[in-house]
Amino acid sequence: MLSVQAGQTLALCLRLFQPTAILEIGTFAGYSTLWMALATSAHITTLDRSDGGIPLARQFWRQAGVEERISFVASEATTHLQALKESARSFDCFFIDASKKDLQRHVEKCMALRSEGRCLLVVDNVLGFKGHSVLDSSHRLIQKITEFNHWLKSVADLSVTLLPVGDGLAVCYIPASIPPVK
Repeated sequence: MLSVQAGQTLALCLRLFQPTAILEIGTFAGYSTLWMALATSAHITTLDRSDGGIPLARQFWRQAGVEERISFVASEATTHLQALKESARSFDCFFIDASKKDLQRHVEKCMALRSEGRCLLVVDNVLGFKGHSVLDSSHRLIQKITEFNHWLKSVADLSVTLLPVGDGLAVCYIPASIPPVK
């Protein structure tokens, strides 16, 4: 789950970027979804393989007056990302807070869903999770996160900044001059 500081940083990035369509991978209880909805007027499509936290999330979304701009999908990310591509959906912003072992695959699939214009990609937990850090590779997923960070920084056309906020945020920008991957 996103820390308060990471939520504030995410909200600031979105206020500056002003996306119109956001895709979130990893909803959990909808905390990051709420941060994004309060920071923008964008429509948010959020997906998670479990809908266990969604009744509480919907209650908070409703109280905040943002529920009508949020579409929740209970699905495995890989499956639903393919369905979105087949339906020609596009997004100008992505937030990923999901399976650490699948981060690279998620980013690659998101890049195929980006709109023609500029794009913002934010990934949570790039410096660790639940008390584990990339500085201590004793946890098996830390190696996956480290490999992902190296890969992300090597992707052409991405401007990448790793921020030491919460468990680490990767904030990535793709200018409009770079065409989407098809």
